[in-house]
Amino acid sequence: MSERIRNIKTFSRYVTAYFMVLLVVSGVILVGAFRYSSDRLLQTERKNEQKNMQLAADNLEKQFQMLESIALQIGIEAKYRPNVLNRSSYRDVVLLEDFTKYANYSPLSVNYFLAYRSQKKIYTFTGNTTYFEYYGPSVLGIPYEQTEEVFQQILNETTISFLYSEPYIVSVFPVRFYGYDKTNAYNAVLCFVLTKQQIQRYLEQVCAGLPEQYAVMVNGELVFNNADRESTALTNASDCMNVMSADGKVSLYAPLHLKGWQLLLNQDSAIFYAVIISCGLLILLIAFAMAHVSLLPLNRLIEKYMPDSSKFERNFRQLDSILGGMTQMNADIRYQLRNHLLNLILRGEYSEGMLERWSMTGIAFERSLYCVYLMKKEGQSDVSRILGQELEKLKEFNIDFYIVVMEHMDTTAVIAGYDNSVTHQQVTEMLRLAAAECSLEICVGRPVDSPKRLPLSMMSAQTAGSYQGRTSASQKRIQADFLAERLVAAAESGSQSGMEEVGREIAGFLAGSSTESLLRKQNLYEFLQNVLCKAEAHGMEIDKSEVNSLVLLSDIPMILCDLQKLLLEATDKTSQNRLTGSDVSKLLVEYVIANAYDPDINLQELSDRFGLSADYISSMIKKETGFSFKEYLTMLRIAEGKRLLTEERSLTVNDVAMKVGYRKASNFSRKFKELTGMQPSQLR
Repeated sequence: MSERIRNIKTFSRYVTAYFMVLLVVSGVILVGAFRYSSDRLLQTERKNEQKNMQLAADNLEKQFQMLESIALQIGIEAKYRPNVLNRSSYRDVVLLEDFTKYANYSPLSVNYFLAYRSQKKIYTFTGNTTYFEYYGPSVLGIPYEQTEEVFQQILNETTISFLYSEPYIVSVFPVRFYGYDKTNAYNAVLCFVLTKQQIQRYLEQVCAGLPEQYAVMVNGELVFNNADRESTALTNASDCMNVMSADGKVSLYAPLHLKGWQLLLNQDSAIFYAVIISCGLLILLIAFAMAHVSLLPLNRLIEKYMPDSSKFERNFRQLDSILGGMTQMNADIRYQLRNHLLNLILRGEYSEGMLERWSMTGIAFERSLYCVYLMKKEGQSDVSRILGQELEKLKEFNIDFYIVVMEHMDTTAVIAGYDNSVTHQQVTEMLRLAAAECSLEICVGRPVDSPKRLPLSMMSAQTAGSYQGRTSASQKRIQADFLAERLVAAAESGSQSGMEEVGREIAGFLAGSSTESLLRKQNLYEFLQNVLCKAEAHGMEIDKSEVNSLVLLSDIPMILCDLQKLLLEATDKTSQNRLTGSDVSKLLVEYVIANAYDPDINLQELSDRFGLSADYISSMIKKETGFSFKEYLTMLRIAEGKRLLTEERSLTVNDVAMKVGYRKASNFSRKFKELTGMQPSQLR
């Protein structure tokens, strides 16, 4: 019994000594770890708050830029010009009807009005006209005796500015009508009425992570402040965080009230105490284990670590099984990491540090050209295995292939890397054959010279063919309308040869409209209805039932022959032998709008398509729009470019330039600055 008591005391002393040493070491490590964690958490929280404030400032500035784009759009449209309004009172009705469409453009304001320097009345968002001497006191709360002075101040503004009349903020945007005045003077102002509550509500909607206390300043003026400090003390304090929007119009200020330990305990208090208790128990268990190991007799240790051969063999088999499982797990993890990294590369969401670790997953971007190919098959989401077998056959051509299963998409992408030894067409043809073997649809992106530009190739693959489809449908509609008009005009003139010439063009158009008989019948019926509409517009009396019955015939030349007879019977021989100028100009303008983003559109192409001289086409477009062909085409492209830059922030300036019809981004930037007064990058 005494021997047992002595062993217990010795064991207790060992346990106590080990426990105290481990407790001190662990305490030092834990204090350092928790201090480091609190500092990191504080930095992360501050970065998140600053990021949220930056997001709120940029979104608020974006709203002001959107209001500015409305002023630019008004300056482009002919119906808003002062000389057009002065022609008749009906022009005011047209302007007011169009002016109400901007009511939902921005959540900041639905109250706005337009004022011209040449007249005293103003046009309001409600579709009515009034005078500022009534509008100012009733809507803005401006004293009646100050309305004339305030209205004159608004009209004299030549830059974007803000006027404050509690509780309202009037944002003033000067309007310049391009092509109306050679001096390019500002002839009108567009004003939006805002409130501080609207600005606060908008910021809290677009960014829920704003600090509890913050202040907002627009153009140096305080518009909102819920902090416990005055604005001057807030902007000059050292413990205040502030951010500024891209163009510097909007600034946000917020006082700092964060402490690292407080954040750590507030977020993870239960985890904190659980870790402390777990560490104490772990230290105690380790102390018991160390004491037990230290006091075991040497012969017990030798007996324990010298097993027989059968036990040795069994242990080795278990170890081999564990190592095999770890190898397979490592391969699966490596594949998942590689696929995820390729997804990030294609989306352009990687950092420079990630680029340095491409080789860890077996990725080697060492080729001079790269291209993305999208492949998909309905009802089959995983095609990487069968596609990989086909691509293995192409390894001998010195081409690198990376198969990427797109995350959250029912699509598989293939990244092809190749050198100048093969052409892009050859690589594309190889992949088409491989996709055909797997019954896959393929969409080809454009080749790029760097893996960092792979998102551009991915984007072009996703959007391939969509623009051509929309443009083709629009061109067919315009061509059908134009042929119908020409046929009716030839019938009016009584020109048999003219009708036969137009008939041959119509026969070719209808024959190539579709390969399916049902769709061809549908296109024929729509064309006949178009002819009936044109005949009625020219004052012809024609039997509609006889025209509609032509759909029952299957021979296109016979249909056109009967249609010509019906038109000749219904027309007056003294009608004009040409299309009216208004019809030609409308068709030309419709064609330009439908094909404005085609880089190859020009006056010569219009001349060849419509059979008219380039000078006549230019004069018709200017008569209809008030602008020359190049001016009108440039305004359409720049307006679309500004919309893309504002709404689709993932697109680069070069992408936007290509989408709106410019082959060089420099030409787009130069025209953009001429019309808007700023560079495209300033909208970001």
